[in-house]
Amino acid sequence: AAEEAGLPHGLLQALHLSHEATTRLIKEIGVDHVAFTGSVSGGHKVYAQAAARFVDVGLELGGKDAAYVAEDADLERAVDGLVDGACYNAGQSCCAVERAYVHRSLYDRFVEAAVALMKNYRLGDPMAAETSLGPLAQPHHPLFIERQIEQAKAAGARVLVGGKRQQVDGRGRFFEPTVLVDVAPHLD
Repeated sequence: AAEEAGLPHGLLQALHLSHEATTRLIKEIGVDHVAFTGSVSGGHKVYAQAAARFVDVGLELGGKDAAYVAEDADLERAVDGLVDGACYNAGQSCCAVERAYVHRSLYDRFVEAAVALMKNYRLGDPMAAETSLGPLAQPHHPLFIERQIEQAKAAGARVLVGGKRQQVDGRGRFFEPTVLVDVAPHLD
């Protein structure tokens, strides 16, 4: 696509690397820009190495991608969009809604509708028509999410639905559709 747009051959290259390989590559003189998508800890490593050479960096790091439901929002559309935005890719990419802030006038109805919708999600093979929530991206993700939920509960959060790792057809890279409320804003 870059060459079709008129860029010289080899000017733009996309690489999928470990954090360590990425930082080694940034040391190379021919690297003039880094666009990194990954974890916060990986972003620290990449940014530190790029800063040593004053290389321009674009970071898209893990976090709590938030959505806000305003007082004048169409509640049904907001619930549908945010629940879908939280679940549609099952953690297979870094673009899911992980936290919702809802105007107090809509909060109770939003939570009730979101819980009801989450209860309709079905774990399974993403190629199966009845599946609405597939496996997580990495083998360690179910345990990681479970630990995040335990941390949130210890800080006062309540789990209204879900919250546990699941096996589907003997495979364990699944996590129940989950809604938490009263989550402390400082938690990752």
